[in-house]
Amino acid sequence: MLEVISTDFSIHKILSTRFTLKSKDAEHPFYQRFKQSRELLEEVSNGMTSLLDASGNVLAGRSDINEVWSNRMDNIPTFWEGPDEEQFVDQDKLDDEANRRGDTIIERLL
Repeated sequence: MLEVISTDFSIHKILSTRFTLKSKDAEHPFYQRFKQSRELLEEVSNGMTSLLDASGNVLAGRSDINEVWSNRMDNIPTFWEGPDEEQFVDQDKLDDEANRRGDTIIERLL
């Protein structure tokens, strides 16, 4: 299931960036396939759908891992992590980040 989902995501990414398929072309069959895979992945992540092994048994979640924290966890990410169709260029990003930290760009350059 995860292989199919990742393949669908990859196909959508390639077609939407290299060819004529646009992310908002809701009628295109590859977009529909991407949308269905995204919904399925959300169901898996929310626990509404279980992953199965080759024998049909439900795969148990891992219990041998812990959450990792970073001293940078409150920083605003530089790279976009959301859907392609919601990307935008923030011309004031550096100023906004400096203001959030309580300094200015000039102070950081000095």
